[in-house]
Amino acid sequence: MRSFGIFFGVGLGAKEISMDSKAEKIALFRYGLIATLVLERLPRGELIRRARELAEHDFDIPFSDRRRIGVDTLLHWAVR
Repeated sequence: MRSFGIFFGVGLGAKEISMDSKAEKIALFRYGLIATLVLERLPRGELIRRARELAEHDFDIPFSDRRRIGVDTLLHWAVR
């Protein structure tokens, strides 16, 4: 991930490293949520059922005041 700053022509400074850390924490959080949706091939109905089940829970979302993730968002992350 450190190449992010170089790609945009910015040197490797503390701000960039913290942004990489932030992006990594968000990515790990998202993957942790959708792992049960993507680790096995599921019929569409089961995928939606599991996403709805996840959407009913509160989460400690990194760098956000929100606590819930919508079904559509979970499905979007899962099919990417």
